[in-house]
Amino acid sequence: MMNKAKNNKVKANSKRLTAVREILNLQKPKMGDFLKRHGIKKIGDRVYISIENGEKTELKKFYDLAFAFNKEFKKRNLNNKIEVHELIDDPEYKFNENIKTNTNYAENLPKVCTTTLYQIVNAENLYKQLGSSYDKKKVLNLGTMPPEATEELNKLFERVEEYNSSRELRYEDEEEKSFNREKKILNISSEINSIFNSLQSKYDIKLFMSILQIPSIQAQPFFSDEDEKKSMYEPIENVDNIWELGISWVNYLFYYFTQDNIDSVTVKYENEYSENELSEILKKFPVKKKFIKPDNVSDEKHDRMIQDQLQNEMNRMNHKENEDANSLHFRDSLYEDHLSLTVNNRYDEWIDHF
Repeated sequence: MMNKAKNNKVKANSKRLTAVREILNLQKPKMGDFLKRHGIKKIGDRVYISIENGEKTELKKFYDLAFAFNKEFKKRNLNNKIEVHELIDDPEYKFNENIKTNTNYAENLPKVCTTTLYQIVNAENLYKQLGSSYDKKKVLNLGTMPPEATEELNKLFERVEEYNSSRELRYEDEEEKSFNREKKILNISSEINSIFNSLQSKYDIKLFMSILQIPSIQAQPFFSDEDEKKSMYEPIENVDNIWELGISWVNYLFYYFTQDNIDSVTVKYENEYSENELSEILKKFPVKKKFIKPDNVSDEKHDRMIQDQLQNEMNRMNHKENEDANSLHFRDSLYEDHLSLTVNNRYDEWIDHF
């Protein structure tokens, strides 16, 4: 069934295909070179012209075209995205928008958190990921990298550290009259882009990134209802030093390095508790306590102490209700054996539209 769908020939939506090409300022007679730059070698100039002119061709080629257009949009840091069905206008082809793809895998699995990692093709793509609100990082697949690529990979990590540690690079001052920040951005971007080019041209190494959100229970400052109302108009501080346990989303920034010829990576993590289960635990065992930070204790150590003591108090309540109950534990790191990765290519979501 799937192979039959792949081999069926369909006609292009010539107006849409032309419009997308013109958005990217691509010349119709030179589309073969453009597609080759994105790894599409079987659609040369003449084949592309025939497709845009309305000649029927294999469905597979429309997946290739959508892939190349979307890679180019990403390369130019544009938010445009083309779906395959937009490029097709054929009475024999019926797009079934109700068919679910693997991106909906976790829809009925509340404990499963999922995200899709996409390729980082230049420094600007990288900055967008680094500028996301994340708490931790997870770097995967370094053990498969060739030894000769170590120097370039270390340089990339150094540039990421430099960017992350510089407030001037990360946060733009719109009122600033000088271009000192922009000059630094240009310099570090040049280095990062050179590293990406070197990794891909020499070793075929690509980087894929995205954020994975996982619900957990963490210590939080306690605020009264009155405080919450005030916070709508002005920042408030935890002056009473009272803390409680509450639901918190831990954001992991994933880095996945690979030499495989893939288009994306699906990350799935099976959490110990669903968000609803965490809410029920908090309702059943509400905990709050006052903590005064000693002068000789670091903020990080004090935060850890608060988390541990509140969690211990919750477990005391849990075991008081049921001596045989399992202890509740809310990790601040991932269980490796709960993590699964699936590499994807653009044909994985092929479905029978005929």
